[in-house]
Amino acid sequence: MRRSVWNIGALALALLFAAGCTQSVPPPPSPPPPSTTAPPALPVSLVDVPIDVDLELLRQRLEREVPKEIDHEKSWERSGSKGLRYRVERGPIEVGFREGKLHVGAELRYRARACVGVGRWCQKVASCGYGKDGMRRAELTLSTPLSISPNWNLQTKTEASHRFVDPCKITFLRVDIRKQLDRTLEKKLPEVTKALDAELAKRAKVRERAQEAWEKVQRPIELHDGTWLVLAPEAVRLTPARGKGRHVRFSLGMTAKPRLVGGTRPEVEQRPLPALQRVAEGEGFSIFVQAQLPYDEATRHLREQVVGKHIDAGGHRTVIHDVEVFGSADGVRLRLDVEAKRGFFRKVRGTVDVVARPTWDPETGTLALEHLDYTLATQDAMAQAAEYLLHPDILEALRAEARWKLGDRIEDARAIATRELVREIAPGVQLRGQLDRLEPLSVVAAADGLVASVAAVGSAGLSFGPAS
Repeated sequence: MRRSVWNIGALALALLFAAGCTQSVPPPPSPPPPSTTAPPALPVSLVDVPIDVDLELLRQRLEREVPKEIDHEKSWERSGSKGLRYRVERGPIEVGFREGKLHVGAELRYRARACVGVGRWCQKVASCGYGKDGMRRAELTLSTPLSISPNWNLQTKTEASHRFVDPCKITFLRVDIRKQLDRTLEKKLPEVTKALDAELAKRAKVRERAQEAWEKVQRPIELHDGTWLVLAPEAVRLTPARGKGRHVRFSLGMTAKPRLVGGTRPEVEQRPLPALQRVAEGEGFSIFVQAQLPYDEATRHLREQVVGKHIDAGGHRTVIHDVEVFGSADGVRLRLDVEAKRGFFRKVRGTVDVVARPTWDPETGTLALEHLDYTLATQDAMAQAAEYLLHPDILEALRAEARWKLGDRIEDARAIATRELVREIAPGVQLRGQLDRLEPLSVVAAADGLVASVAAVGSAGLSFGPAS
């Protein structure tokens, strides 16, 4: 009898123990397929760089190289039966840009004597600019449009004009010295305009400087602590020259895909200098910055927030024992080891997969997961055995904690890029840039982590000076 009571008690204890055991649900669903999603191809950036040219340098050069006087008073310059002796002195050279053209001008002071004769004999018959009245005044102006051809040659077409402020009078022999001076200038001015065109082309060295700058901007620029700026230019464009007074502005721009790269110096393909394209207007500067959150870092952060945390899921006391973050073709996967109490003693434990969409909050600089839901495979596996492990309260608890602060990383990248966008990119060519704001683009689940892409937008300019 005692043995029977003992057996009954042992059976009862065994049943009670069994009731308190943790029930295992069916095997976890197959691991999510490896993510094949690459970071988004960065959109082509319109990198327009205003180029300000101070014409004062040109004025100083012309001031040095253009003779201050032309003296032809010792011999007659003959044209048929008439001859001319003259002296011309120029005043300060003025350079300006207006109505789409470069203008170079100077006031001239002149005097001249005219003669009439046959053969080597020539009798002086008139003079102008001598005596108490002093030298007469005239104005000389050279003007040319400025443009650059598709093959990077400076294009100019200088035209000359002059005006006699104080014209000479016609003598009693009907000798008009002004006309003789006109004919003399008409012969000499084409040489002057041709010389100015040649000098501008020689001094500009547009193609050489463009080639050197193009090669420079293709090279990775080390910014800070293993961070590299890769401009990746693809084409070059130029707006027409604009300006006023001694200041001229072009807008030289590149269609490019600038990006910041971490690690060792990246390898880039060197492209030949492309033909120059022409556009009407456009300025602005953008660098597309990417910040990556590796999955192991995302997992570590999320474990700190949710592992061991108890959740009241529809009246069931639920605890998450582990979580892991993956990437997949349909977004971000969270794999949970979750346990819930069912009844007073019984527990159910299983592995569930959650799919979510990554988003970027530009106001807080936070990468977050939204639109969380259980995968179809998980729903099918749990439908019969442990449906209450799929409670929406678990998803809400995950959504509240699945947040990663990346704003500091991107802001640091913006600040570093701004600081380093002040550098010489070619001899005598200084790049000065400022990145003022961040504009969100996208967040994707790539193979190795979550990638947030933003545009750092601002302005940039080139200044020209002596080559270092």
